[in-house]
Amino acid sequence: MAIIHFKSLPSTNHYIRKHHAALNHFDVITCDKQTAGRGRHTNTWYADRDSLVFSMVLKDVPQKKAADLLPFYAAHVIHATLQTYGIGLTIKWPNDIYTDDKKIAGILLKRFFVKDNVNVIIGVGININNTVFPKSIRDTATSLFLKTGHTLDSHELLTTITDYFKSHYQAFFDYPEETIDYVNNHSYLNNQTISFLHNKRKLYGKCLKTDVSGCLLVQTDKGIMTINSVDAHTVRIKKPGSIK
Repeated sequence: MAIIHFKSLPSTNHYIRKHHAALNHFDVITCDKQTAGRGRHTNTWYADRDSLVFSMVLKDVPQKKAADLLPFYAAHVIHATLQTYGIGLTIKWPNDIYTDDKKIAGILLKRFFVKDNVNVIIGVGININNTVFPKSIRDTATSLFLKTGHTLDSHELLTTITDYFKSHYQAFFDYPEETIDYVNNHSYLNNQTISFLHNKRKLYGKCLKTDVSGCLLVQTDKGIMTINSVDAHTVRIKKPGSIK
């Protein structure tokens, strides 16, 4: 596993996709500044030198069923690592890390095929030493510095995360249900009333848990429904007093 650092890149994910043939399993690309980083769907990911942004390449990923749960494993690793700084954290399905209703880290996975082999790029952005954010996310983002009052070493954090990811990787494939249990034990959405889209209709329900396939189970007046992670962008917490 190598950690390759750049001062600036449009996107660490894009770099891996373009240069994957020259990279090895678990190699990591990181940069001080990312100018065209993307989140889920059309979202952008704000990142500067006070953030930690990196992408890891996984080659020849086995077992499709467990591979579908890799976003949750990535969230498990990031959550467990950041918790060591003594702040309360939750995992917002499927794989964002929150504290006090604000996002502190985001994760994005992309798959691509080389012949018949599945490769995965895991892109991660963590707000580490940020003190201010752009106006568009000022009310929804926070950082480790703002929560702890301490300036942190991004390289040390990156090394801890990547070592944890690699050392527990095989155990995840052997026992993926343990990761789902971890996610449910630290869930941001469980027991919350949410709205979501189903067949272009807005529905409401109470989040129950993430199931073994990675779907969100929701109790509605029509029974228990499942939400696939591709529809995660439609999920909203229903605030007390809000009108349906």
